[in-house]
Order: sequence, then C-alpha cells, then structure tokens
Amino acid sequence: MIYPKEVEEVEMRKSVKGIISILLVFLVLLSSVSVIGAFAKNVDGGGGLEVVNYDKGLSLAWKKIEGATGYRINKYDPITQKWSLVIGIKGTLYRDTRVMNGFTYTYKLSYIDKNGEIITFKQSVSERYLEAPQVYVSCTPNAAMVSWDSYSTATQYRIYKKTANSTSWQYLRSVGSSTKYIMDYNVSSGTKYIYTVRQVGGEIQGCYNLAGVSTIFRKAPTVTAKHSPKGVVLNWSSAGANASYIIDQRSEANTTWKTVGNVSKKVTFTCPYNKIDFGVVNYFRIRVKGTNQVSYSTWVNGIDPNKPMVALTYDDGPHATVTDDIVDVLEKYNARATFFVVGNRVGSYKSALKHSVAAGCEIGNHTYGHYILTNYGASTIKSQIAQTNTAIRNITGVTPTLVRAPGGSFNSSVKANVGYPLIQWSVDTLDWKTRKSGSVISSVKSSVKDGSIILMHDLYPTTAAATGTIVPWLSQQGYQMVTVTELLQIRGYDLKPGTVYYNGYKK
Repeated sequence: MIYPKEVEEVEMRKSVKGIISILLVFLVLLSSVSVIGAFAKNVDGGGGLEVVNYDKGLSLAWKKIEGATGYRINKYDPITQKWSLVIGIKGTLYRDTRVMNGFTYTYKLSYIDKNGEIITFKQSVSERYLEAPQVYVSCTPNAAMVSWDSYSTATQYRIYKKTANSTSWQYLRSVGSSTKYIMDYNVSSGTKYIYTVRQVGGEIQGCYNLAGVSTIFRKAPTVTAKHSPKGVVLNWSSAGANASYIIDQRSEANTTWKTVGNVSKKVTFTCPYNKIDFGVVNYFRIRVKGTNQVSYSTWVNGIDPNKPMVALTYDDGPHATVTDDIVDVLEKYNARATFFVVGNRVGSYKSALKHSVAAGCEIGNHTYGHYILTNYGASTIKSQIAQTNTAIRNITGVTPTLVRAPGGSFNSSVKANVGYPLIQWSVDTLDWKTRKSGSVISSVKSSVKDGSIILMHDLYPTTAAATGTIVPWLSQQGYQMVTVTELLQIRGYDLKPGTVYYNGYKK
C-alpha cells in the first residue's frame, strides 16, 4: 500500500525529470540554432576583397567591416583541388606565400561578428600568380646587361630601374617573351643602379622583386678578335694593372659557354684552332675575375687553317637584286665574300648592304664615285675614301678596313694616301666584259687554287647566276670561302696601310 506522502514524492520526482528533459531539449535546440547560424549565414558580395601579385606571393586586402572581431580566408588550391581555411586573421591584409607560378588561386572572405557568428561572403576572387623573375646584371664596355630567368607563362617582360638614391622605380621598357636580356646604355661609370623585372601573362602583370639587383657600373674591357696562323688572337683594354681575366668560347654549333683560357696582368690571348668549331660562327667573351664585368662578345668565323680557302670578291655594288641573290647563295653554303662597294650607291641600296653584313660578309671601300685614283691628288684620294667609310658606317655601323682602287689602278701617291691595305686579285673572271655566266664559271674552275682572290662584280645578273654554280662547286672541291681579311690573316700576312696584296698563297 502506497501512502499519500510516498505518492507525493513519486510525483515530484516525475516532475523534476520532466523539467530536466525539457531543459535538455531546449539546450540541444539552442545549440543547433547556433551551429546552423554559424555555417549557413551567407551574404551577397565579396566584402571588398582584392587579390594582387606581390613580391613573394599573392596579397589579399579588404575593407574593414564594422563589428568584426576577426577574419577568415577560404582558399581553393588548383593543385590539390581542395578548399582550405585560414583563421585567426585580425587585420585587413593577408599575404599568401604558398602559391606556385602560373596557377590561379580562388579566395572567399568570412568574418566573425560580435556575437561570435561567422558570416561568409558569396562572391569569390581569383588571381593568377606570376612569380618575380630572378634578375642578373653584368657590366659590358658601354652598357649594363640585364638578364633574367625566363618563364613559359610569360607573354612579355617589363623592366624597371632606379638609382641608389631613388625612392621609386622607373619603367624602362617591355620586351617579348622570347627575349632574355636587354642592354641599358643610359649608364654612367661609378653610379649604382638597381634593376627588377616583372613577367606579364596575357593581361595580368606579375610581381617584381622589391629589392631588385644592384650594381655599380664599371666599364668592362673592349675586345677585338682576328685570325692568325696559330689561332684566334684576342686583345682587350685593361681593367687594371693586376687584373685577371677568364676567356670563354661558344659557337652556333655548341651554344654553352666554355672556358678556354685564364690570363693575369696581360690583355691578350691566342685561342688555338683546336678549341674553336670549324664551319660556324664562334663567339668569345672576356670576364674580369672577381667582378661582374663581362665583354659580350666578339665573334669570328670558324675556319680550318689546314684546309684550302679562297676569297670571293665583288666590286661596284651594291645592287638591289644582284647583291641579294649572291648573298642568298653564300648563306646557303656557309660561305662569305668581300664586297668592295661604291660610296654613292650605298644610300640607294641600304637593304642589300645590310644583308651582306648580316650574312658575315666583309665590306670594303671602292671609293665614293668610282674614281680612278691615279688621276687625282692626295686630298681627293683621302676624301673619296673617307666619304665612303662614313656612308657605310652610317648604314651598317661597320667601318671598312680594306680598299680596292677602281680599275686596280694605283701608284705611289695612291699607296701613300688611301690609309688602308690595297687589295688586288689573282683570278680575274672578266664578268664585266663577257656578261656570260659560262665564261665566269670556266675562268674560276680553270684558275682557282688555294689562296686565290677572285674578282667579280655584283652589278650583273649573269654574275649572280654564275655564283650559284661557283659556290657549290668550290665547296665540293673542299675550299672554304672566306673574306679577304680572314684569308690574309690566317696565311700570316701583316696587313699594312698602302701595301698591295694580290693573293693569300701560303708563304
């Protein structure tokens, strides 16, 4: 039997359990509401989020949000293809350094309000990261050479410059994606310059290294190269009485620089022929040891001194089509020639003249008006040579170092006043007289030998046609077709002003 008091206690316990159950349900519901509110509260817009390339990554910035106690960044990584969360951001700036060149990253901004609720903006912002290229600076004889690491992601590069006492970068220039260096000629010796480079991918400008790369500009030595019987002779200006130098070589066949010599306290070096590549253009540079002074670079043709060689020469040009046709044949067979040009013609045929120089041919002086120099005095002789050299230099940047007197006419006055070696010939094709390709070809085949200097004229289509046969035939016979200067230097002739040379026969 249950007494009334016991009934009362039982009912009370039931009541307490009920209240506790209700409280538990309420707490669960309250917790659920809080959780749902934290993850489901999304708002329109992006919160003012902006993403840009910066020195070592992507820089994210946004507007300060009233009432925000902290910010969070949601990041989508295109490599892992996953979202990640950055929390605990107090300010309005975040720099993401965990990015890789060429990839596009996506970000969303969230913030925590004063009630602890997380508010996420719906709009995301994406940006492609374009890394700041590593920059290198060398001092050449007359410019600062700025180079950089190249990227497949770049469509162009933008180069910037400032001096040591400048506070802002000066835009220098833009170059295409295939360009890997520029020359800055606007430099003064002893001044410190700083360079930096930005890669551009499409419409996106990448970042640049804020520190840049600096150098105090000091002129590197100027270098010349010439052939000799023993090898290629390099001479350069001094970088100081106790300076040491490193000599490097590469060629169109082997494009990696390799060291071929080291010298100290002298400014000359002979690179033996067994260290150059025959049949192609060879390049040489001089590095001043312990500095960034580099002479980029002098070049010579890779000629084998042990094989026969001849010098093809052409007078009276240039000509709009004949010269170009001849040079086309020379280029096809890796041959070169010497063109003795008339000064008053070069202005009318600039393209043909430039084509000859670009093909590695030599330009000689044939007077300005095709004057027979033996008919004139010293002042006219000097003027005819000087005017022609100036005209050629203004178009090509090259100054001739050889003269051929029109008609081959010279006397003691001519030799005394031309100021350069006088070049005659050992094989005369008489192409100007016969105007027949067959006759020109026959004269070469019947008379040529090792060391010959062959006379032709680049005014006649028949000569161009003959060249189309002569050049491959000479190549088949084992002849190297070189310039007059190359022939004479390799054969050991000392080229002197006023001295007459007819051939490059072995001594």
